[in-house]
Amino acid sequence: MFHAEFYAAYRAIVDNGENNEHIDLRCDNMGVCLMLFQHTARRPPRYPHVSELLTTLLSWMESKNISMTVSWIPSKFNPADKPSRSALKKKQPPSTDINLMITTAELVCCSFNKMTGGVASS
Repeated sequence: MFHAEFYAAYRAIVDNGENNEHIDLRCDNMGVCLMLFQHTARRPPRYPHVSELLTTLLSWMESKNISMTVSWIPSKFNPADKPSRSALKKKQPPSTDINLMITTAELVCCSFNKMTGGVASS
């Protein structure tokens, strides 16, 4: 699930980031929080595509002059968590990892539109 969680955070940032902005990302996955906070993936990465996405994300944020604060939140306070779990149960089994990631990212973006004060990541 780590790669799906990271992809959801990535999509939430890219889909909602504006030039010269500060993003307050709240995520209930400690691994994703640490990776984004430290701006690095562990070596060697378990999911190489996550390292590539992280590099792409950081470059994109730099080009747009976007800064970010990353905070861990308990799942029970994450508005994107419950809808993502419900959607994942309905998709048993997920046909591919990418379908799972897209579904999760769509839910995160829906939750982002409903909340104020930051971007939620499932």
